[in-house]
Amino acid sequence: YHAKFKDPITHEEFSSGLGRPINGKKTNHRSSLRTPLHLAEVSIFNGQVYYIDRKLAEHAAASRAIDCYIFREEGADTKNTQLCLEPPYKTMEEGVSQNIDYNALLALRSLLSASENNKSSPVSVPSKKKSTFSAYAKSHAYLLHAPKSFLNNGFVQCYGIHQMGLSDSYVVEEMTHEDKMFYHAKFKDPITHEEFSSGLGRPINGKKTNHRSSLRTPLHLAEVSIFNGQVYYIDRKLAEHAAASRAIDCYIFREEGADTKNTQLCLEPPYKTMEEGVSQNIDYNALLALRSLLSASENNKSSPVSVPSKKKSTFSAYAKSHAYLLHAPKSFLNNGFVQCYGIHQMGLSDSYVVEEMTHEDKMFYHAKFKD
Repeated sequence: YHAKFKDPITHEEFSSGLGRPINGKKTNHRSSLRTPLHLAEVSIFNGQVYYIDRKLAEHAAASRAIDCYIFREEGADTKNTQLCLEPPYKTMEEGVSQNIDYNALLALRSLLSASENNKSSPVSVPSKKKSTFSAYAKSHAYLLHAPKSFLNNGFVQCYGIHQMGLSDSYVVEEMTHEDKMFYHAKFKDPITHEEFSSGLGRPINGKKTNHRSSLRTPLHLAEVSIFNGQVYYIDRKLAEHAAASRAIDCYIFREEGADTKNTQLCLEPPYKTMEEGVSQNIDYNALLALRSLLSASENNKSSPVSVPSKKKSTFSAYAKSHAYLLHAPKSFLNNGFVQCYGIHQMGLSDSYVVEEMTHEDKMFYHAKFKD
């Protein structure tokens, strides 16, 4: 069943939403559903939510209306009152134009429901954190090169949970592609039960030491494949390290005042809440391209041409004094490199790569300039 609630004043219609766990406290006033919306059986047909029970479908439509009514009131706190997983909207036009990824929302619904049903932690934890992950990253930066080790030790420092408490925290999935086996891992937080998937490793700023604290193949150089929006590694252990990396990024990002710039291990942006993580829409084609650039840059630190240790001038200063050359960008760039670095045009002779494309019997060109 799918229901619509029609506003008796404006005649705006609100469709059944996908219920979420409610923050509001229950009382003894028999004021709750026998089966909460977030635990009810649902199916998605043509982008609409259908419930196994007719009355629940009506409650779900009422929920969607409530979310929007509160959201439209200035200064209202929607965080603690939102009843549906779909975002509320200001106007009827916004509601009609919403493009909702129900696969992602159903996955989030399952996570939230599982978390609510399993509030008790599988390990004994102190009521208060002893330290922070960001503080541990400062004092033990070298361990960031071995994310699982960092995470194990971080839980000891912050919560007193020893490695045995994390022994069952990794779940690994396998995938065969072109006769090769790839692996994707998830790290499950032993306290909150939040799950973190293998991320796409990036070069690490933290300094290595002789503590055997780095991976034989760094994550950013390992062979990976993307399947269904998830990162798979050619090595099972690397997939686990990549899941640990994603967790570390988020833990540090959530600590107030933490410096994430020098500790981030994955190319995907970290997030504050489990809901944000599930709803992230990541362009892995772009991230793979960035990963290749960063890896190439790291492997080729030496410049192909001799450059002074300090810039002689700036491009902006040259643009002021030679504004007319901006009408011929290649000339401006050639001369700009002379002014700023003393690199003459011959140093730029191999800096352009051009690709061709035929369209409607015409030849078109796309170029890349390599600094």
